[in-house]
Amino acid sequence: MAFATQASLESPSEFSVWSGQKRCYTTPIEVYKVVNGSPVKEKTIYPTVLISMNNKKVITSYPTSKPRC
Repeated sequence: MAFATQASLESPSEFSVWSGQKRCYTTPIEVYKVVNGSPVKEKTIYPTVLISMNNKKVITSYPTSKPRC
């Protein structure tokens, strides 16, 4: 989840301002597995990352199957 959080903050595909001085970021992360030496796409996750606009700290970060911001 640390990688997905960092990717969402560095290059968000979407963000929005939520009530209570919070900002939400998300970006698609494609998950692959290796089958017979070749990468095969398994799924796409959309991490939802909430940041405090006051102190710029991560409040929470969790994976979802659809963008939630």
